[in-house]
Amino acid sequence: MIILNEKEIKIEKFPNNEIRIRNIINLIKEQNLIEFKYENSDDLISLLFIKSKIDDLQKETNLYIRYMPYSRMDREFENDLFLLKYIASYINNLNFNKVFILEPHSKETEKLINNIHPIYIMEDFIKQVKSYINEENIQIIFPDEGSFKRYNYNFDNYVVFRKRRNEETTNIELLEIQEGKIKPNTKAIIIDDLCSTGNTCNKVAKILKANKVKEVYVLAVHTENQVINKDIIKEDYVDQIFTTNSLLTKKHKKIRILNFNITN
Repeated sequence: MIILNEKEIKIEKFPNNEIRIRNIINLIKEQNLIEFKYENSDDLISLLFIKSKIDDLQKETNLYIRYMPYSRMDREFENDLFLLKYIASYINNLNFNKVFILEPHSKETEKLINNIHPIYIMEDFIKQVKSYINEENIQIIFPDEGSFKRYNYNFDNYVVFRKRRNEETTNIELLEIQEGKIKPNTKAIIIDDLCSTGNTCNKVAKILKANKVKEVYVLAVHTENQVINKDIIKEDYVDQIFTTNSLLTKKHKKIRILNFNITN
């Protein structure tokens, strides 16, 4: 999905699947903001076409990427390509004035993207969720060491879990408390940047509920659509998920979308 100056662009196709983009000329301004939400590879080629037209008119353009695509492929794996590097090169070649990226999943993104302005929003989101829960006695839960390193804002009341996966199956084979102590009769917020299947958060929530935590919430900046069909939604350990629409396109009563504004 591509939004140009707050107007979603309709991407059409010819019978042979070539992309067709119409009715954007009147949307172009002296200063432009393209909002990019990766849903499939058509979005990448459409971004090229739209930016090229704006360049033809010699107008300036900033880019806002809701979730940096291919962030998981952020290094040279044994049998896989370093795809983040190549996508970053593609974006760099489009020569945007500024590139805003919401909560980059990989730190490599900041090294690879030119003119990058990362948007780190978690601290503000935590305040929003606390206000929504309307409870003073709240524990912050880090589902693994990565989350703790990323979002340790010197909380007074937190728990850090240690997680180990099986290298072959990627299944979680160890999940235990590394630091802190679960306090019964409290409410808890599990925080992370990305909720893919929700498996880790659901397992953590199960441990929390077993230790008499009253309510468990998940706060993830990015959440994938597949969580809708996973245990984190189907089971009752997580009471609600707070996230953005950076990846999510589906709706569920258990999911609440948080909004924010960026400065162009």
